[in-house]
Amino acid sequence: MRSSPSVLAAGLALLLLAGCTGDDGASPEPSEDGALAAATAYLEAWTGSPDDPAAAAALTDDPAAAGALLEEVAGTLRVDGLEAEVTGASTGAPPATPAARAQGDAAGATPPGTPAPDPEGLRAVPFRAALELRSLGTWTYDGTVLVRPEGDGWTVHADPRTVHPALTEGTRLARLRELPARAPVLDARGRPLMQVRPVVEVGVQPQRASDRAALRRLASEVLEVDADALEERLAEADPLQVVPVITLREEAYREVEQQVRDVPGTIASPGERTLAPTPDFGRGVLGTVRPATAETLAEAGPYASEVDDVGTTGLQRAYQERLAGRPGGSVRLVAREDGEPVRVLHRFRAEPGRPLGTTLDLDVQAAAEAALGGRAGGVVVVRPSTGAVLAAASGPADGPDRALAGQYPPGSTFKVVTTTALLQRGLDPDDVVACPGEAVVEGKAFTNVDGFALGDVPFRTDFAESCNTAFVGLAEDLPAGALPGAAALYGLGVEGPAGVASGLGLGAYAGSVPAQPEPLGRAAASIGQGTVLASPLAMASVAATVADGTYRRPSLVTGDAAPAAVPPRPLDPGLARTLRGLMRGVVTGGSGGALADLPGPPAIAKTGTAEYGTEVPPRTHAWIVAAQGDLAVAVVLEDGGSGGRDAGPVAADLLRRLR
Repeated sequence: MRSSPSVLAAGLALLLLAGCTGDDGASPEPSEDGALAAATAYLEAWTGSPDDPAAAAALTDDPAAAGALLEEVAGTLRVDGLEAEVTGASTGAPPATPAARAQGDAAGATPPGTPAPDPEGLRAVPFRAALELRSLGTWTYDGTVLVRPEGDGWTVHADPRTVHPALTEGTRLARLRELPARAPVLDARGRPLMQVRPVVEVGVQPQRASDRAALRRLASEVLEVDADALEERLAEADPLQVVPVITLREEAYREVEQQVRDVPGTIASPGERTLAPTPDFGRGVLGTVRPATAETLAEAGPYASEVDDVGTTGLQRAYQERLAGRPGGSVRLVAREDGEPVRVLHRFRAEPGRPLGTTLDLDVQAAAEAALGGRAGGVVVVRPSTGAVLAAASGPADGPDRALAGQYPPGSTFKVVTTTALLQRGLDPDDVVACPGEAVVEGKAFTNVDGFALGDVPFRTDFAESCNTAFVGLAEDLPAGALPGAAALYGLGVEGPAGVASGLGLGAYAGSVPAQPEPLGRAAASIGQGTVLASPLAMASVAATVADGTYRRPSLVTGDAAPAAVPPRPLDPGLARTLRGLMRGVVTGGSGGALADLPGPPAIAKTGTAEYGTEVPPRTHAWIVAAQGDLAVAVVLEDGGSGGRDAGPVAADLLRRLR
């Protein structure tokens, strides 16, 4: 931040004029214009480097004292930037007699009244300063630069009042910063999904930790932290410093409280953190709030500080500024000797965080978490009639957001998209399509799960039994762009505003369905392998679109924080009706039998077993997409085996919980 160039230029010009001699060669008395120029040069030097005030201090009559004061102000107030400029002509300086100083010290400011000329010839040049205080805001005030005659010019007087008019030799500036309560994340019915909850911070003071063996057992067996890493941190710490070990929910701490207390040197301090109802609940989508790191602080907004807790993942990170609000605080004048407050010079008004509304449903999320059971994978529940994401569960809890951002080959669940492309090109579900045990394309052999073969059967049977070789054979006649075009009807692989991942308000994966000009690429893509990738979110949207007959971009955040809406996009009614019939056949006579006896409306589904990696035999992810009534579900289990055998029961369990 810098002073106005015009003010600086005028000041420098006046400085030159002040140095001119008269016609007879004698130096004139120092001019008031020279006082203005000296003050301007000082302010420019101060603004140029507020945290390194050597240049400004060198323009004063006591560089050491001036530099120490300016450096103290910059450090104490945490000045990140500064603007200052002269605002008028010089006037007589305020009294600087010992009696006046004593009065100023007592009142915390210079005496009121019109400034009078100083016996030493001091002049006061008015200025306005705007100090940008880190993580707090801008403090603007009016002050005066005190200058005194020196030779035929002027020099800045190293006086505390030159920094701020209320400062005296017996006072200093201090800052106070206070955080408002973090706002909650709410479900669709206004119930808190994350809110401030009590925690206990467990730490160790090295000097008092006399039984290191007991401490190691406590760390590794009770608190489940790395005992070796803790030993290293204790060795590097100051003996009196409390070294953090772990932060526990209050209820979790009560279970181990006595074991913690029994170990010498441990310290338990109560605190608060923004948390979900349980450690695993919605962690991938809701995110976490933890002490700031360099990475998270860089994204946390201008009012966050390195001592704050900030959102580190999920919605908490994406909406950090909204949820955290704006800190309040003050700049105060305090006694230099003991720090006792003298006067408040400026107040910063705190702005509380604003709650974040979501489409999530507390009960549906809990059901999704229970059905997934902590396994590695993801579950997404979408309401087909609105596109609202009701749940997004990821496991394990300390891993990435697999539900919304996971990138997996979708396997045979993608056959819904491939079938869309085939139906658009005239395929009839009753057309007979061969399902051999093996199909070879450009030297690559494709087989069915467990090596089955159906022979010549209607396509609806191929779909219900998820016959890979039938789809590989049909893909040969598809154009290169047929699959990307069909996928776009569901927002899958679309990066623009209508894409399946664009309406959530946080990072998600839209999927990837590249065009396939070569037969081998089309064959692999037709069964959800090769270069095709999708997230559980994307595949849940496919099921929701079929169920409702209309693509509705998934939504997650509501209210004024929600991304701009996009219009719904209907499928061809006949196409949607045919797809629902085919997916119903998966449940009644195919690989989705786990959903056959669900209470409530008839369920539709498509299973998938997606190969990945280079091992022989290949490892597989288990998939299922399903819909029942106004609920659509996608489940993926990493290394989960078979879609019908392993993912199907998870979807059935979830849908039963929601009835």
